[in-house]
Amino acid sequence: MLKAALDGYEGEERGAAWARQQAQWGNSQAELFITNFAGELPAAFADCMSHIGEIFDMVESVDLLKTPPGRTVIGVVGYSYQLLVSAWADIAAGRLMAAYDHMRSIFEAPDYVLALAWDADFRTQWRDQDILEKKKAARAMKIARDGFNKNTGVEGDKRYAQRINDRKPLQVFAHVSTWAVGGTLLQPPGVKGGRFVIPQGTITPYNTEAAVYLVVLAKEILVALAFSDLLPDDWKDECGDTLAKVQPYLRGLNEAFQQQN
Repeated sequence: MLKAALDGYEGEERGAAWARQQAQWGNSQAELFITNFAGELPAAFADCMSHIGEIFDMVESVDLLKTPPGRTVIGVVGYSYQLLVSAWADIAAGRLMAAYDHMRSIFEAPDYVLALAWDADFRTQWRDQDILEKKKAARAMKIARDGFNKNTGVEGDKRYAQRINDRKPLQVFAHVSTWAVGGTLLQPPGVKGGRFVIPQGTITPYNTEAAVYLVVLAKEILVALAFSDLLPDDWKDECGDTLAKVQPYLRGLNEAFQQQN
């Protein structure tokens, strides 16, 4: 199919034809996803992303860039925002494994937001290029867990035990693993035996499950920002209203997926 789409084109025109073909395929899959699989997920994701996006509008008004915590946190949020946008586009276009690869980094963002906001020593450690990123991530999670216990009254140990468990499916994307590669060899839902490969990606019910996970990750970033004490109360109030609206919907979807699996 791809070769046929490029026949007759040479040089720059061949590259442009390839780009158009990829865009057309992605758009067709996104339409299928939105129409038949996504339900209320795009609205839930948009609500979370709009609140994250407001952070960049408030950078000057709340002087986020004038304090060490603010400067580092806004960098993490900007990084996460781009990955969230890319992961959603990959899910909608059927590139499920690419989306999960983005989500592995997004998963760590809430811990970094809290650790950078709460701990000056960690901010210094975070800038040290000689310290392994794995060690920084483990330290960030510990600071965030302990901070929840100390600063908010939330059961941090229980919360972060769940986060560690949630991280396990994403760890395979640190490498070219058997599971990650096998995820591109899809088995049609309801069909026993046989595999098919569509390298450009395709839409299945698994994409809906990934979209649920992505909304959960966006929600977790909002929760971390709300607890960081870097942002004004009116933003926290509006964010809380959105989280209260999104959370029951996500809980219902997760329960449905657990029953299916």
